[in-house]
Amino acid sequence: MKVSNLAQRLGISRQMAYRLKARGMPCDSLESAIKWRGRNLDVTQTKTWRIDGNLGVKR
Repeated sequence: MKVSNLAQRLGISRQMAYRLKARGMPCDSLESAIKWRGRNLDVTQTKTWRIDGNLGVKR
């Protein structure tokens, strides 16, 4: 699977997907990437935990 397609399906930017790939995220399937993100990423560093309520939606 291409990293850009995986990024789109995960709802993250292409650049972030490449950063996560460099940190060890598997890019062979969506399911393995989701599992890796759940084990390796801090949930408090996600858009849903933002204090100001900014969900990162482009207007």
